[in-house]
Amino acid sequence: MASKGTLSNLPPPPQEIPPNVVPIQVEPGKGCGSLSERLRPNFNQMNGPRPGVKGKKIHLLTNHFRVCFQGGTSHLHSYSVNVHYENGDPVTRRNLIRKVIQKLWEIYSLELGEQAFATDGQQSLFTACPLPKKKLEFTVVLDVATSKSSKTDGSLSGNGDFSEGDQKRQKIISGFKTFKVQITFVSVIPFQSMLDAPNGVKSGNNEVLRALDTILQHSNAKRNCLLLRQSYFSNEIRNFMDLTGGILGLRGFHSSFQSVQGGLFFNLDVSTTTIIQLGPLVNFLMANQNVDNPFKIDWTKATGILKNLRIKLAHSNREHKITGLSDRLCKELKFLLRLKGSHDQNDNVQTVEVTVYDYFIRRRGIELSYSSNLPCINVGSQHRPQFIPIELCSLVSLQRYKEELSIHQRSLLLKKLRQKPMEIINDLNEKFAEPKGIEFWVVVNFSTGFDIRSSYTELAKLGAMEGMHIRPPAFVFEENPKHKKKPGSVRVDLMFEQIISKFRKDPPRFILCFLPTKFSCLYGPWKKKCLMDFGIRNQCIAMNRVDEAYLANVILKMNARLGGINFMLSAEVSQTIPLVSKVPTLILGMDVRHAASARSDLPSVAAVVGSRQWPMISCYAASIRVQPPKTETIHSLFKPLSEGEDTGIIRELLMDFYASSGKRKPAQIIIFRQGLCESQFKQIINEVEEIIKACKFLDETWSPKFTLIIAQRRHHTKLFQPDSSENIPPGTVVDTKICHPLYNNNFYMCANAARVGTSRPSHYFVLLDEIGFSSDDAQELVHCLCYVSQRCTSAIYEVAPIRYARLAAAQMLEIVKSEGPQLPKLHKNIRDTMFFC
Repeated sequence: MASKGTLSNLPPPPQEIPPNVVPIQVEPGKGCGSLSERLRPNFNQMNGPRPGVKGKKIHLLTNHFRVCFQGGTSHLHSYSVNVHYENGDPVTRRNLIRKVIQKLWEIYSLELGEQAFATDGQQSLFTACPLPKKKLEFTVVLDVATSKSSKTDGSLSGNGDFSEGDQKRQKIISGFKTFKVQITFVSVIPFQSMLDAPNGVKSGNNEVLRALDTILQHSNAKRNCLLLRQSYFSNEIRNFMDLTGGILGLRGFHSSFQSVQGGLFFNLDVSTTTIIQLGPLVNFLMANQNVDNPFKIDWTKATGILKNLRIKLAHSNREHKITGLSDRLCKELKFLLRLKGSHDQNDNVQTVEVTVYDYFIRRRGIELSYSSNLPCINVGSQHRPQFIPIELCSLVSLQRYKEELSIHQRSLLLKKLRQKPMEIINDLNEKFAEPKGIEFWVVVNFSTGFDIRSSYTELAKLGAMEGMHIRPPAFVFEENPKHKKKPGSVRVDLMFEQIISKFRKDPPRFILCFLPTKFSCLYGPWKKKCLMDFGIRNQCIAMNRVDEAYLANVILKMNARLGGINFMLSAEVSQTIPLVSKVPTLILGMDVRHAASARSDLPSVAAVVGSRQWPMISCYAASIRVQPPKTETIHSLFKPLSEGEDTGIIRELLMDFYASSGKRKPAQIIIFRQGLCESQFKQIINEVEEIIKACKFLDETWSPKFTLIIAQRRHHTKLFQPDSSENIPPGTVVDTKICHPLYNNNFYMCANAARVGTSRPSHYFVLLDEIGFSSDDAQELVHCLCYVSQRCTSAIYEVAPIRYARLAAAQMLEIVKSEGPQLPKLHKNIRDTMFFC
């Protein structure tokens, strides 16, 4: 009850209205309206304040990406979809609706105008062009590949209706289901208006955004991704994070289209969920309960986590959903088995009682190692169970783990998710430009005592991170320890005998070879066998150098050797490299390698690499020859025979350029030469004359323009920043003051960032220039070519063609050291590959 002091502070009560007074009512439109109307803000008329100006402006990156459309339609067509079973009940499962609509499009493609489509798995469907009619009805029969009872895969029904004769009728009985599909036109969605709006679309854009999100979701569903609202997770090994206990963290992406002030943007963020590790079911249960053998598993605890998980059966290769566990052990669980031809005089079926364990062992001939004393998995129903021994069951991939993580698992997940900004950016925007997968390959191990399995497994994971799909190796060949003391060439021959006997008709496409050390006596003989005798792409790994950084570099080389492209310059893609992108241009890199002075009997090896697939500057092929020892000038550039044929280096590279560049002859040839001092500059002119002869030999009327650039590293010039302990920034060029006075166009360039010590620039001399490069154009070309090396993620200190020529010559020199002075020709399967990368 309030006190008197409080009551005295209240205002006086309102006066009573006299009975003869009528209150005046406010006329509509002249007053304030209803309370809700007065309080409702008029958003359409609100003007936002100007952007803030206080503070310091900085440049930022964001995970919003501008959306652009090149050509095509400017409208989307929206349709409503209703899918029903034959009895009229609606279909509600998204995956089933997607399958029905996909089947419909396959069957009635012509009737639907061969239109591409996207569906959200519910009631929405979008097309780029209108369908023939505004209302369409279809009947779709879908083979769901299911069957009744146990006759499809040999599983055991508790009511004992499985006959011995059914073993011979194990063909899958397809379960055909009929669906009624109705497609009705809803609206036309003009999404181009959103793209054209300078500040985004204020209203009416929800349908556009929903349509674009549906198209993206539909694409991810076709890739068999796990879809969770607007997040998607692909089944790639690089995305898995082991959280122990049979649980994996799974990285994915959250994506959405958004209309913002800048127009239409695509928002892409990293996302994470948890899944159950695929593989043998019993292995998951042991890991989940932290026990070391299956007989310690708590089956009461296991029942809850196993229910509704999908498994694949080893003996039938079919998928089922777990509905429960048997209450008896496999060796005790019995059922009635009908006997073949066992009808008596009264036409009654004779049966025999057997256990599930005995049935699979004796009747099916399936070996079971430990299932006898474990429960069976039920993949049927409670009333009609179907029991399977547990060791025949494997969990399939991408199944969400919905239980709460332990404290340890949460800690591991948070630790693995702590990404720095650049790591997140790399996850959103970086893969190989053109990744190549490996389907059929083998592993060869010459390095006894090393764990090679972890190395090639890690390689597969690193490759997956870059977009390469690498299947498990078809076989792992181990060297017999008795052969360790034999000569390298003999050991390699014995290893190839194993490979040939195993894959006589169909040799592997790729071989990963583990050597004990980098400079092993096996390297030369191995390369000769692969590159020249059998034509198999390969990669050697020195086990004494293996770490994560080393394997990351190996995967770069593997993709390049398989024909992939790791990186491409933006100027290469946009074709804006001065004087090169617009006119067919062949880029040559030339180098000569000599054996050690103690091996004066061995010839020198000359290598020339040439660009291919113009207008690209990232792909090269190589041609190699041996020549007299310690000679620096390349002898076999042009080598005509009496029959009118040229067997020289340049002809090979010209023909490869022509074949890979749309049957175009190069109108310009740029030559990069390595290894010459100033006193040898005149010798290189003779090499250019030989190249011209090779061109004229092919076509007398053909006169390409030439530019010749010499690269030197044997100098003592270094460059520094004043008042700084840091190296000069990468890309620094000096073309005055300290440059050579007799050559008009020469410059120093430090293209890369030195990791150790002080940066040392390369000195480039443009000795001949018929093409007509300006100083800027020549420097920009050199700078670009320092970034296209496929075995390095950043710039190198020299142009890639010179690096490739040196690598190719060095590799062939190792073969010469071990196999003798005669160098066989490269196998036809290898000639157009970057085997030297």
